[in-house]
Amino acid sequence: MVVSSEISIKNSSSNDAVQLGKSIGIQNYLARGEHPLEFGGLQIDPDLGWLLIDTLSAKRYDLVIEFGSGTATILMAKMIANLHKTYTQTSGKLLPQVFAFEHVLKRQERTMSMVEQEGLQHIAKVHFAPLETYREGNGAPDSYYSYQEALSEISRKWSLGVDARILVLVNGPPDEAHLMARLPALDVLKKFFPTACMEFILNGYRQPNERTIAETWARECTRSGVPFSLEEVQTERGCAIFRYRG
Repeated sequence: MVVSSEISIKNSSSNDAVQLGKSIGIQNYLARGEHPLEFGGLQIDPDLGWLLIDTLSAKRYDLVIEFGSGTATILMAKMIANLHKTYTQTSGKLLPQVFAFEHVLKRQERTMSMVEQEGLQHIAKVHFAPLETYREGNGAPDSYYSYQEALSEISRKWSLGVDARILVLVNGPPDEAHLMARLPALDVLKKFFPTACMEFILNGYRQPNERTIAETWARECTRSGVPFSLEEVQTERGCAIFRYRG
């Protein structure tokens, strides 16, 4: 009896995405002794994972900010660690870091446990940021992450100039309470990094509310004369990259 080594992947099944992620994780674990990363479920889809890998490989970012936390946090921190193996304190530059904001305490603790397990504490930090009252109007939600203290500290420490690059993964908060739950991401960050070039990856772009968020950002940039671009990327849930030049 001949057993085929080929694996058939059905893109239409979300369960297949989970199984593919597990297969990749097991292969990595067996080949390099790495703990398998979880894909699917409440975590990122494998194709979004590859998008993050490609994005971080193509450009050097000064900071990575994530709204939400989980597998993506670990994946991006691992990428930074691999890309900056030659980094030394005498280089005069701060090592790029991942700062994630998570409003669910158990998830924040779980992700930080994964960070510590992988030895990435010097690169990644997950802030517990409960949702708090947010009053900005213009279709924005009534609540958003409690970001003020953490972002103030980050912006002071990094003191990013006009050529700074920031990658932002917008993977939360969930939209159960408000369809535009992720809308504040741009307005929040441009207050702290007004001159930076920021690239926002919007996950779940096939959802009408996510498209509305990108369109709202585009209108705001057009109205204020700020350069921007919007690129749609084909992934399982759909992604968009919104590039903002402060």
